[in-house]
Amino acid sequence: MILVDGFSHSAEQRFNRDHFRHDIVRRPTSGTKADYIDGVFHLYKMHGSVDWRRRPDGIVIRSRATDAKTLKPVLIYPRSTKYQEAFETPYLDMFAAFQSALREPDTTVIVSGFGFADDHISSPIWSALESNLGLRFIMVDPSYIPAKELDSIDPDHLMKANIAGQKPYQKKIMRLVREGDPRITVLNGRFEDLVDAIPALTGDTDRQRLEIRLDNIRGVVP
Repeated sequence: MILVDGFSHSAEQRFNRDHFRHDIVRRPTSGTKADYIDGVFHLYKMHGSVDWRRRPDGIVIRSRATDAKTLKPVLIYPRSTKYQEAFETPYLDMFAAFQSALREPDTTVIVSGFGFADDHISSPIWSALESNLGLRFIMVDPSYIPAKELDSIDPDHLMKANIAGQKPYQKKIMRLVREGDPRITVLNGRFEDLVDAIPALTGDTDRQRLEIRLDNIRGVVP
């Protein structure tokens, strides 16, 4: 997999929102047709990262240096001001890219480990559900139905899911489920249960199969 997270590939990796518009292709020896490389994906760290630092000139770089005098952490901590901080660069750029992705047709959103407590993340998701008919939404939570009841559930068990303790946006999504919205799938389970439920895709390209063969040859001791 090849990761695009908004940072340059220079010696000092700098954040620039335009990098999300870049892609990776094989340079053709002749002709002009682009050969896009498989397995390229975007990663939006909307609350920053432990290895992001802001230089005195405002440039955000990837660094693990901890000198607070010259490099300040670029990370939103769980405090009352985090909503306001989310509208600063580079967080705002991440949110803009995320919102743009939610508006794309034939898009799937998988939510696992997020409790919808952050309205600045929950609101764009709900807006996408309101407007994007091509959106598919998968929500994973281990608390919809108590584990002791899972063996005796009936086909309409989703109608009995406990939503009393859920956040407002999560409740609205569950109400859409009860209204029969076919775009939404709710899984009662943990992250590892989600991983087990995702099918393994074996459609390797010819180039990938060649690389596997070469790796097998390199691993053989003559």
